[in-house]
Amino acid sequence: MREWVLVGVLREAVSALVGVTPTQIRVGLEEDRCTSVAVHVTATYGAVLADAASAVRSTVARAVVDTLGADALPPEGVPVEVTIDDVIV
Repeated sequence: MREWVLVGVLREAVSALVGVTPTQIRVGLEEDRCTSVAVHVTATYGAVLADAASAVRSTVARAVVDTLGADALPPEGVPVEVTIDDVIV
């Protein structure tokens, strides 16, 4: 699978969450396996940042499995790094 296809799927999934907006998404792919995901977002003022990051992390992990299948993941799962770059009003 091409990296940009997975990035597009992940961008759409994260964009559907309330209170966060994705600004950058990077994925690590080796052959047919997803080895890492890094997501940068902005959060809406008033959002609980830990909850927002947790929601992004679980949404991304679920979207990776739905898109690539469980066999495309390492046994320990895909590490999803979430960075909240800014809070906007």
